[in-house]
Amino acid sequence: MCIIFSDMKTLEQIEAEVRKLPPPAQERLRDRLEKLLEGRLELKEDFKAEIEAGKKDVAEGRYRVRKAVMKTATIKFPGQLVEQLQKLVEAGWFKTPEAGVVEALRRYLSGHSIELQEKQILADVEWGLHGRD
Repeated sequence: MCIIFSDMKTLEQIEAEVRKLPPPAQERLRDRLEKLLEGRLELKEDFKAEIEAGKKDVAEGRYRVRKAVMKTATIKFPGQLVEQLQKLVEAGWFKTPEAGVVEALRRYLSGHSIELQEKQILADVEWGLHGRD
């Protein structure tokens, strides 16, 4: 059941508005909501036990740390791309230009895997041979 007062927005409207905010504003909002709701949360006993077990493991040296292996690449970009990237950094979308480049490359590569390309090529060949849409 959803009760909406005439001057209040629905949850969907609020979510749509939040999506329009730049990431730094979204994070500030999240922090404020967490503080607001923190007092209402209760930790279950089994979760508390897991936390204590984790603390014990760390204290006894039973843990792993994963670190990304970073490499340096020197790349020349068209000036317009550098300017656009700098605007995104200034708007708070990325902490550094490097972070923006890494994110853009990560997104590109995730959508252009060899398997995906092969699948698309096979679909094109199938269409060419049989003319099916």
